[in-house]
Amino acid sequence: MIRRHVEPSAVPTDSFGSGLYDYSVPAGARVLLVDDDPKLHDLMDRIFEKTAVRGLHAYDGREALALASSETLDMVISDIVMPTMDGWELCRSLKSDPDTMLLPILILTSRSALSDKIRAFDTGADEYVTKPFQPEEMAARIRSMLRLKRLRGTLENAEKVIFAFARAVEAKDAYTAGHTERVSSLAVVTGMLLGLGTDVAAQLYRGGILHDIGKIGVPDSILNKPGKLTPAEFARVKRHPAVGENICRGMNTLKPVLKIIRHHHEKLDGSGYPDGIEGDAICMTARIMAACDVYDALTSTRSYRDAMSRPEAMKILDEGVAAGHWDGNVVACLRDVVKRKQGPPNHANQES
Repeated sequence: MIRRHVEPSAVPTDSFGSGLYDYSVPAGARVLLVDDDPKLHDLMDRIFEKTAVRGLHAYDGREALALASSETLDMVISDIVMPTMDGWELCRSLKSDPDTMLLPILILTSRSALSDKIRAFDTGADEYVTKPFQPEEMAARIRSMLRLKRLRGTLENAEKVIFAFARAVEAKDAYTAGHTERVSSLAVVTGMLLGLGTDVAAQLYRGGILHDIGKIGVPDSILNKPGKLTPAEFARVKRHPAVGENICRGMNTLKPVLKIIRHHHEKLDGSGYPDGIEGDAICMTARIMAACDVYDALTSTRSYRDAMSRPEAMKILDEGVAAGHWDGNVVACLRDVVKRKQGPPNHANQES
């Protein structure tokens, strides 16, 4: 495996002698170039040095993914046509991974067809530049995308605080260890199998982590009760989707997941809560979250019963589809996801 990096210059120099361009970027920014043409790497080395970023290099998509998993990156510049793994698959893989889904990606290619540009953006690319290109323009685009990365990082840090809060709420219930992570994982894969794309996958990931955050308003005595809840206690639990939506409403970046949080206990026949909405009023992401949430609850140990087997849980979901509770297409895709999982359920969890 060939790996190189270029350390940033202490002080940015002029734009290849013109003296007209400001190449300053956040200190320590790390940009990965993915291309199988050594000459392009040499040219980009000059731009990285002028732009005062640290350049990392990969020569195909698989090598790039390995670097992305071992290095902290701020930006990726990738060709499309490469051996082993092309730019389409690399972009799709990076944008479907929660650890790299916010990483800005610039496609750099000789392909100029509109269909290629559309495909690039559909797979998650943030910018598209055709070869040959002007070094000054490339440097400017790098600076621009790194500034956006810095802004995204600020927003991401705020989200991390909310996510930490959600996990703290989960810890209140002795039976919910790992519930949000498992539901998030199931929902993301189910959504991708339904062909909903990387943007929706990101919504499902966030929604899965945050869907039960409203349980902060439910007393521990109810969450950890060993027996059946009274009607009054269950009414208290039924408020948690609305409470969770209110907690997350103040963050603009979480607006796409508010319906997931509020409607993950709604049913297609209108018998769910908190709003009792039905049919098309329940968005697809909330339908996915509902099915994954129920599945994880059924395959988890509660204080009053053992975890069900996967076939038993899927049978109950199928019965719910027949009763008009769940989306049949969603449950069918969830079944495919479950079949791919290996080994028996090994967690203890309770979901009201």
